[in-house]
Formats: sequence, C-alpha cells, structure tokens
Amino acid sequence: MAPKRKSTDKTAAPEPAAKKGKAKSGTLAVGDTVPSSLLLREDDTEVQLLDLVKDKGIVVFMYPRANTGGCTKQACGFRDRVEEFTAAGFDVYGMSFDKPKSQLLKAFGALKAAKSILRSHVVIAKGGKLLDIKNGISPGDSYAEAADFCAKHKQK
Repeated sequence: MAPKRKSTDKTAAPEPAAKKGKAKSGTLAVGDTVPSSLLLREDDTEVQLLDLVKDKGIVVFMYPRANTGGCTKQACGFRDRVEEFTAAGFDVYGMSFDKPKSQLLKAFGALKAAKSILRSHVVIAKGGKLLDIKNGISPGDSYAEAADFCAKHKQK
C-alpha cells in the first residue's frame, strides 16, 4: 500500500486546506503543484511523487505511528474503501513518521513535533495539482472525508 517516504524536498509546513489561497513562502497550498519528491516504497524501491500522479490522482494518508489503534483504524478504513477511490480515479498510499523520515510530511503540514505527525490526508489530482489537505483529522473522519471528496472530484 504505502510508499514510506524519503524526500529531498525541504519545504516548510503549509496552511490547512480550510485556509485556501496564498500560502507562506516555500509551502504547499491547495491549487499548488506538488514537488518532485523522492519517495521510498515499503519494498525499498524509490519512486518520484510526480510519477505517481502522471496517469491518475492519489490520496496520501498520514498517520503518527504504525500498529497503534487510531492508525490501524485509519489504514483499515482506507483499505476497506479502496474500490471507491479507484472508481474515482485515485490510488491510495499511506505515510508515517516511522523510518525513513521524510521532509514531505512537513511540506504537507502534517509534522506535529520533532518525532510525530498530525493524522492527515492529502488529495492530489492527476498531473500533480494539490486538491485538498486535511491535517489533525480523526482516524474515522480521514478516510470518510477523503472518499467523499474523491467521489466529487473524479479523475478522468
């Protein structure tokens, strides 16, 4: 399911999606094109973020730590609704602050503290345009809101 992350991107945290419009210098905001960040998949192969969105959109859900109750609920929710995401033209990936560490988490505004992240998800359109950012969201709301958003913004 998940590319873990290994990123060469060094951007700062963005504003939450609710605050659309101009972002702080060097940050991502809804409407921006995501950076060409190098990600590390769970099988240790590398992939460019922009390669993942070449042919379809993606949803990246972020969770503080693997194998915890809330993180498991969030991951299982995305897994259980994966057909809805696929039907809307989106692949689903998960990222955590578990090794390897990633600057991409910071770019999406999901970095909570030095060794933690906010439970979050982002929706990226085919081609790389950032459609939605939800930071600090509950495990159940994350997959439900992402599925509803993707259903309304189907990728062709």
